[in-house]
Amino acid sequence: MSRARSVFVCDDDQWVLDTVVDILSSLKLDILTFAKGKLALDQIAKVSPDLIITDINMPEMTGLELLKFLDSNAFKIPVILLTGSLDPMNLREAVA
Repeated sequence: MSRARSVFVCDDDQWVLDTVVDILSSLKLDILTFAKGKLALDQIAKVSPDLIITDINMPEMTGLELLKFLDSNAFKIPVILLTGSLDPMNLREAVA
């Protein structure tokens, strides 16, 4: 029997966390939520998620910082970045 796919959802806005979980809940995924990127980072090596969905703007560790950490440490985990901001610098930094 194969294991359920795991998804980390990181956002400091509880409404966004709840909404993303509601959307994904019918897909039979193991969904773990985190209010801070640092909390997700602490679990990545233990759980090895199949996908990370993260807000760009969070306190302590932004989604972009989390993305950079994954890249610099050779983690091959797909990341979806969410944001309510239209800052073009975030887009440039995310794709760099």
